[in-house]
Amino acid sequence: MTILAFPDWITIPPASITGGAWSPSLPLANLQDQHLKKVARSTNTLATSTKFVVDLGSPRPVRVVALLGHNISRSGEVRVRAYADAGLTALLYDTGVQGAWPGSFSDYEVMVYPHHWIRPITETAARWWQVEIADTGNPAGYVELGRCWLGSAFEPATPIVYGASLGYESADEVNEDVGDIDWVVIRTPRRRAVITFPELTVEEKRAALIMQKVLGKHAELLFVMDSNQDAEDMLLQAFPAKVRAASPLSYPRYNAVEMPLELKEIV
Repeated sequence: MTILAFPDWITIPPASITGGAWSPSLPLANLQDQHLKKVARSTNTLATSTKFVVDLGSPRPVRVVALLGHNISRSGEVRVRAYADAGLTALLYDTGVQGAWPGSFSDYEVMVYPHHWIRPITETAARWWQVEIADTGNPAGYVELGRCWLGSAFEPATPIVYGASLGYESADEVNEDVGDIDWVVIRTPRRRAVITFPELTVEEKRAALIMQKVLGKHAELLFVMDSNQDAEDMLLQAFPAKVRAASPLSYPRYNAVEMPLELKEIV
């Protein structure tokens, strides 16, 4: 199923993030900033340093968990747990220990694939969430994260229709001089997805209209094209995005509401 995850509850006051050992100049608070390049960085790679606890202020429904823009190495592991108490004793959900990368990946694949760890989970309403990263062999000497995402989901019961598209859009500039030499300005390519939800229920229609109002073209969401895909495809087909174009809801036939949507990746 396709998921549009928003909001990221970490960005909604009074949410706070504590724990581990993180650089004073690149603190955990940076994980609450929309800009992925404003990172949080651990002071070392000890497992006791590369963990933290998120207090959302009240129980919030979470369907997707993610670490975005990370530098976790090929052997690194991630675990996310939800608790009903501040002492972290009443467990509500546990992802278990998961590799940050597919086990078959080479160093080259780690270099060229997107550096996002994204996992849909069983929707869990919890206030306290513990994120643990085990990457003691990270060659950088630290763990770095652009965002931590704990988001609820817009997930219509009827899947998106065939004809959806997904791909990278290059923004490179190529100029040719009189000597037939190409001068290139290289920019980070961004993914673009065009999808249509063909048959929203009455409740989903209301949620879709509120989503259009809340997101506009400035706010962020986390796009998961297929919540059942494997880890390798999740790297390619799930990403943070903004709405590039939101067409009005249409009524193509009796008792049916359709929502087309175009999304552009945040980098």
